[in-house]
Amino acid sequence: MLINEVVEKFNVVANTAYNKAYQELEPELKSLAYEFDSGDVKETTFPVTRIFSNTHLFTGDREHRNPADAWLFSIVNKEYDDSVDILRRDLMRAARANNITGLDLYTGSIEAMAEGAKENPFESLLTMLEFGDASTYGTTFDGQNFFDTTHDFNNAAGTQSNLLTGTGFTLATLLTDLKAAMAAMDGFTLTMNPESSLNAKLRKLNNKTGKYLVVCSPKLKPLFNDLRMMEVIGNDGATTNTLRNTFEVVSRPFTDANDWYLLDVAETRIKPFNISMEERPKLETPEMNEQQLREHKMMTWGIEGFSYGIGYGAWWKAVMTTNA
Repeated sequence: MLINEVVEKFNVVANTAYNKAYQELEPELKSLAYEFDSGDVKETTFPVTRIFSNTHLFTGDREHRNPADAWLFSIVNKEYDDSVDILRRDLMRAARANNITGLDLYTGSIEAMAEGAKENPFESLLTMLEFGDASTYGTTFDGQNFFDTTHDFNNAAGTQSNLLTGTGFTLATLLTDLKAAMAAMDGFTLTMNPESSLNAKLRKLNNKTGKYLVVCSPKLKPLFNDLRMMEVIGNDGATTNTLRNTFEVVSRPFTDANDWYLLDVAETRIKPFNISMEERPKLETPEMNEQQLREHKMMTWGIEGFSYGIGYGAWWKAVMTTNA
């Protein structure tokens, strides 16, 4: 078998392995973000206006709304890359053996590349989550940090806080703090018809029953898992665990292992984060290139056209609890 025949055969195997791995993987953090196709644009600007119904009594004149009147936020798409190089020597060995099974290790690497590309946007948003109490990665559409004490559902500072201070790391204190985070999330509101004091009404931002996810450090995960499963808290059995089986837990290594995050992932469109997907990653397979083989003694299989952006979404779907 010639090297070009090896490359052709391996391209078929590589495409099959890549597509299967990409399609089958379900990212663990997928529920944190609303993912949409942006099209071929560098930046997408969103109006935050028709998230909630404003149905009202008709009094003779229809109220018209325009996205231009809304509060806006933008997400910039950026390109990402990964690749797997196969050594010329290994291609030659496969050609001489008349069999490409010797390249199975590279097939596994291409599968891992597909899985890494599928997970990348969701794992990347963890950095934005951890630093959401600062403006390092931007702000929410209300102009505040994602985690802040002065939120409102408009472009002016308010009084609603999704940045809480914890009371410790015992099961009892975590139970207290988790209740406080859930209560804060349940209490977030917006004002309907704010232009009229007569018709101004408070409405809950989180109307649906929450589907809660705790994201914490590996240090805290065993405690939250106990809290999720135990019927009572404390050796005396005096404290009933009212939050049993009401949330899920995932862990990731954070710079500050003492802070943790509660997120409501119940809704399909309104999420803590938004992912703008300009182009999903495809496998780029090489054609026979004698010069590359001679000069670099390898050929490259890589991901092609991978471009996306991440932005903060609904601040009322997330609460950060800090601990010293």
